[in-house]
Amino acid sequence: IARNSKYPVEKDWVNKEHKTIVEWKDWINDGMNIGLKCGARSNITVIDFDGEIPEEIKNELGDTLYQKTNKGAGHYFYLFEEDLPKTRLVDLKIDIENTGGQVVI
Repeated sequence: IARNSKYPVEKDWVNKEHKTIVEWKDWINDGMNIGLKCGARSNITVIDFDGEIPEEIKNELGDTLYQKTNKGAGHYFYLFEEDLPKTRLVDLKIDIENTGGQVVI
């Protein structure tokens, strides 16, 4: 991911894989961000809250990996859920990141 950004630096990034820690460390040392592909390839679905978490779903998030972000409540990581499309719930400021999406980690 580009420095100070959330945009991929590679063309066709959805079809590429980078699995070596050495490569990741090189990117971090070069000031790059690291992205996580969401969906079937990684077996991960992420719910991204760009604002506060609505009260009616706070108790439904469960015990899962969580990452605080600068923009809102954060990223909640779950095992891949095939039935959830990559989408944005504009009024709630929630992104569901799944196949075709990514998050900065």
